[in-house]
Formats: sequence, C-alpha cells, structure tokens
Amino acid sequence: MVVILVLHAGLAIARRGHAVIVLDGGNPGFGASTRNGGICSGNVRLPHGLISKKYGETFADEVYAEAIEARLDLTKFCKEESINCELQMTGRFTGALSVANYDAQAYEAERLNKVKGHKAYMVDRKHQHSEIATNLFHGGMVREEIGGFYSAKFFVGLLRCAEKAGVCVFSNTTVIDINNELNGKKSIITKIGTIISGKVIIATNAYTGNSYRVGRFL
Repeated sequence: MVVILVLHAGLAIARRGHAVIVLDGGNPGFGASTRNGGICSGNVRLPHGLISKKYGETFADEVYAEAIEARLDLTKFCKEESINCELQMTGRFTGALSVANYDAQAYEAERLNKVKGHKAYMVDRKHQHSEIATNLFHGGMVREEIGGFYSAKFFVGLLRCAEKAGVCVFSNTTVIDINNELNGKKSIITKIGTIISGKVIIATNAYTGNSYRVGRFL
C-alpha cells in the first residue's frame, strides 16, 4: 500500500506546480497495493470504548468521525477523477466468536451509532444466515458504512491521474542512500544515478530490506 500513499502525495504536490519524481525499487503496484482484499472500511484498530476509556469520549468520537471522512473522501476522489474501481458500500458482517464477544460487539455498536456517519446493528445467531452461510458464529455486528473496491483498478486509475499531472514514476530504481547537501537540498543516490531534490518523502516497507542505509528507516 506504500505506493498508493506516494502517488496520492505526488499527485497533490504536482498539482501545486512542483516537479515530482517517484522511485520504486520494484514494479509499482506489485505488492499489497493491487493484491489486497479491497475492503474500504476506514476501520480504527482500537474499539471506540477502549479509546474513550484511555483518552476520553470526545477524542474517540473525533477519531471515528475522521474514519468516516476518509471513506467519503475516497468516494469523492474516485468520482472526480473518473476512477472506475467498482467502489460499493456493501456493508460488512463481523461474526462473534462467543456470547461474550456478541455482547461486546453490541456495546461497541451502541457507541458507534452515536458518531455521525456510522450505521451499526446486531444480528443474532438465529438470523445470521441472512449475512453469512455458517453456524460457527454466535451472531455478529453489521456495519453498513463499510464497503470495498477493486484495488488493482484503483491503483491503475490513481497512477493514470498522477502521470497526467506530471508525476514521473520510475520502476526498478532502488534508492541506495539520501544525503544532505550544503545548499539545503537532498541528493538521492540510486543504482542508475543521482537526483538532486528540494524535498524528499520516504515511504517504504518490508520490501526495502536492509542492504542499504535507507533501510534503517524501517
């Protein structure tokens, strides 16, 4: 998913009149950017209740409201840029592994529905076949505001937008090192040459490895 981040940043910067180069050590989109499940949830890892307990309910509401804004922004972006990635808000069912888990989900659903944009409700075990063909769960929670898209199609659309805006994308261009220059600029050392830049965004992941110094940012 790193290349998605880089292309979004590059697109925004290029549309502000700056020259942008994106360097990828492999083929852009080779990893999770095009092979993920495409779930568009804006999901927050920590439950609303847990965040409320630790940081206060107001902060928890703000965090979950931002997740809703992220989904709305994605929908808006795809529409404005004519990216046909089959984005649909189909909803998502999360099965409860026990009665206690079901009760915890019910508590979480109640809290979520207090935050604008969230639409959560419980489905008991008797009626869970309306959501999933299994008897393994003790019911579960449905969140209507969650959906999905075709991740590879989204990547292709985003790449097209970035290149149209003037972003130059170089594949199989491993960054070996990044050095500070006396004039305040940066020199990016690659296997095929050196680039001098005013600003650098480092967005990397496990594919980077630690063969070069830039890998220390992991």
